Amino acid sequence: MHRFYHQSHNKKHFLSFYWIVVCFGIFLILPQQSHPASSQIFSGLSFANPAELALIQKQQLKLYGTYIYQDDKFSGISAGGKGSAQSKQHLFLPEFRYSYRFNSKVVAGLKVTEPFAAKDDYGLNSILRYTVPKVDITTQDISPNISYALTKKFIIGFGLDSIHYQLNISSIIPSPSPLLPDAAFSNEGSDWGYGYHAGFLYRINLSTYVDAAYFSKTHFKLHGESYYPYTTSTNANISTDLPATTTLSLTHFFNTKFFMRGSLAYTQWHQVRLITIKNTALGNLPPLQTGYRNALFYMLAGHYQLKPHLGLSANILYEQSPTLPRRIETNGFDSDMYGMGVGLDFHPVKHINIAMFYDHLFSQNDHINNNRSPIIQTVGTANFSDNIIAIHFTWDY
Repeated sequence: MHRFYHQSHNKKHFLSFYWIVVCFGIFLILPQQSHPASSQIFSGLSFANPAELALIQKQQLKLYGTYIYQDDKFSGISAGGKGSAQSKQHLFLPEFRYSYRFNSKVVAGLKVTEPFAAKDDYGLNSILRYTVPKVDITTQDISPNISYALTKKFIIGFGLDSIHYQLNISSIIPSPSPLLPDAAFSNEGSDWGYGYHAGFLYRINLSTYVDAAYFSKTHFKLHGESYYPYTTSTNANISTDLPATTTLSLTHFFNTKFFMRGSLAYTQWHQVRLITIKNTALGNLPPLQTGYRNALFYMLAGHYQLKPHLGLSANILYEQSPTLPRRIETNGFDSDMYGMGVGLDFHPVKHINIAMFYDHLFSQNDHINNNRSPIIQTVGTANFSDNIIAIHFTWDY
């Protein structure tokens, strides 16, 4: 999971457009596969390659529910003072998938998912009140998919993505005068973005297959309202993108009971170099230069069938931050993340499978030492962790 720290320093009575850009721009871009990747790795599918539809027998219905508990902590000195601040958030991500095999070559499906979500709230009275906004981001993706078997070994797939992105974000702006109180600056907006994804699956032999997929960049121009004391804008807009991602996986069945799957994802964060924020309650803000680098995600998962109706799974993962190490204190992303998890699946009756998973993601102590500019100063340590519980219901016929 990605959190964003905004280590902007504003003296108590200094209002900076630079600060506003950092606080409000950086929250608008989150990895598209952020939370769902964590909930899917247990089943051996880290991303939804449309070519993998070919693995179903006739028709399949999947209902997923993923609960995420975020616990982020900061200790140190920021523009709001010295001490510590904590953000504890609860998220629930539902998912629906239905697939149907028309013949030996064609399988089509529809999925409705929440591809990513974000919540952060350190409190409007915390030491981070001037540097980390309160944010709530939700998305919904409606995606039809189809796979086609060119041969018995080689399968291709294609899908469309219609993503609805909704943002609510607010923060405290320091007062320009010691005679006036600080004020809240709030923005909300939404937009539909459209993209596509395509992939292939190749069966090397009866025990091994490799698959790869590409997910296109998606553009959003959020429209909504912006609020600041005594002024409101009903035509605020924020232009940003979600970057393209390429995935590659190798799956090998050692025997009828045990298989392993290794996956990696390459996300082209360099595509998100600029974010524009216009027509807010405070006018047009300077464009945000993110300076992101492309980043990798690695995952290794395994599954063992203990009994005909009972299986166990486990995984380990590593997610690289798109923020350059030398700039971790000025960009918004957290540092690299690590994770591990276990799962249990069972078949209570014919055609029904129920799986339950637990995963824990965490970062190492992030040492924040940002004092290179007179308007930027946040010094301390940050820790990020996620506890994830997922339940998957699958009906195969």
